[in-house]
Amino acid sequence: MIFLFFAFLVISNTVEIDLDASLDQVGLIERWGYPVEKYEVTTRDGYILDLIRIPRGKNDDRNISRPAILLVHGLLTSGSQWIMNLPHQSAGFVYADSGLDVFIANVRGTTYGRRHLKMNPDHDSQFWKYSFDHMARYDLPAIIDRSLSISGQDQLYYMGDSQGTLISLLLLSDLPRYNNKINKLFLISPVATGHYIRGFLQVLISSYSTLYPMTDVWRLFMGSQEILGYTPLLVSAAKIICSMPTQEACYDFMYLAAGPPDFDHFNTSRVEVYVSNFPAGTSTRNLLHWAQISSRESIAHYDFNNPIENMLHYGKLNPPTYNYTEIEVPIYFYWSRNDWLTTPMDIFQDLLPKLRKGLVKGAFEIPEYNHLDFVIATTVADRVYKPVLDIIRSDI
Repeated sequence: MIFLFFAFLVISNTVEIDLDASLDQVGLIERWGYPVEKYEVTTRDGYILDLIRIPRGKNDDRNISRPAILLVHGLLTSGSQWIMNLPHQSAGFVYADSGLDVFIANVRGTTYGRRHLKMNPDHDSQFWKYSFDHMARYDLPAIIDRSLSISGQDQLYYMGDSQGTLISLLLLSDLPRYNNKINKLFLISPVATGHYIRGFLQVLISSYSTLYPMTDVWRLFMGSQEILGYTPLLVSAAKIICSMPTQEACYDFMYLAAGPPDFDHFNTSRVEVYVSNFPAGTSTRNLLHWAQISSRESIAHYDFNNPIENMLHYGKLNPPTYNYTEIEVPIYFYWSRNDWLTTPMDIFQDLLPKLRKGLVKGAFEIPEYNHLDFVIATTVADRVYKPVLDIIRSDI
């Protein structure tokens, strides 16, 4: 999910300071009176990630075993996306109050994944030499294993948004043993390749082949770097731009990035919280990998654009594609034709045909939502989170 754009789009006329905007993930949860636990998860390649747990509801002190659910964020976001709206609108709180053991993931390179056993992200460019390949192969296994160990469960439910959907599918393709550790996949704005993306981002993706010589020169001489990480300057700029008299520009930009907006379910009072949490950072290599799969309409590993490097990493001249026939976990999609970043063509032409027949148990459209609405709409609990809860309860 491209929250860089959304941070500049939201509309606010208020000048009051929202104290929630200064809180980290633990602080946001404590602010509403919920129990919270924070764990450090270390991946096999040394990245240290924050894993947040809401073990029970606000008014539930029972020490009992509960089904576990893992919430995995999208591109340029962090686990904050699941807790930054009001409690009755945020997945983390809704599921905790409904009797689930909630785990909130943060992948590498984000605000809550900027640590490593040996490397300093501010000084070591090697830290940023990753893409979503690594999130699938290293981050998710470590996060899932730790969540199951803490909860005492054999399986968990998985809810992913945008990039969080993609890396779950890559994980189950490359490490099929994790099919036994996930009960069901709930995929919000599910991504295949992004080849049919619409709006002005379509122009950027379609120009990748033309810009390739420049991107390769950058890769060779500059390496991979941090991009769109949290900075006070970026937050301040977002607040200024979206409070100017020319606020219509914010509407227009949102329309061009995420899809046509419907501000009937947009909470303008939380604007400062949104722009204080996003964007949350990633690597230039990760964005380059996104450009590769989108422009080529192929779900493949990262292409080093060098046969020798590809041979060293994959034993092949070209990066291998992911084999989605390895996936065995039942899948539920939540999508919208109004979403310009994960379009119906992407889902039904590039994703569904690659999955085993009968694996998708439900595909539910929320027609009025754009890409952003699946995270911060005031109605998303009723439209998505609670229907998911009904499916989970049918298992219990």
